[in-house]
Amino acid sequence: MTDATEYYTGDAIAVKANEFTYAHKYFVKFTLDAAGTQEIPADFKMGEEDITLYAQWEGEPSYHVFYDANGGTGTMTDATEYYTDDPIIVLKNVFTREGYTFVKFTLDAAGTQEIPDGFKMGQADITLYAQWEKVKEETPEVPVSGESSHVGMYLCVMLAAAAGAVWMLVLKRKFQQQ
Repeated sequence: MTDATEYYTGDAIAVKANEFTYAHKYFVKFTLDAAGTQEIPADFKMGEEDITLYAQWEGEPSYHVFYDANGGTGTMTDATEYYTDDPIIVLKNVFTREGYTFVKFTLDAAGTQEIPDGFKMGQADITLYAQWEKVKEETPEVPVSGESSHVGMYLCVMLAAAAGAVWMLVLKRKFQQQ
């Protein structure tokens, strides 16, 4: 940024507004040195040589996403530094919990606050909580009294096969005796 105004020795200098940008930092002030220790005086006047002013910046606060296993085991770390309004990418779950299946992450441990579409970082760290569903144990189906089962059908088929085998033996003996 250059001031196109022509100044002569002793002229009062009006410092222009900052036009620079610096990712994730905000402009604080201009100073006479890069370290930011020499303030620009209120009655700033042109000297005998050109003057360079140095922009001073402060970092925008960054935030983090933490993951809570919420009854599960393991660790998950998101090393990303997020800034306000940055889109948050939820990591793939690596937590485990015996007898449970992972369902999703939510914004609260109870699982009542869903993560919205287009989830963005606010102005504080965020913790995401794993939500679990108990694995259902498979139990064999036993027919309730009055309900039908296929056992009767299997018995009938076996009896018919046995009767057929006996009948064949009887016929075979009858033909052998003749």
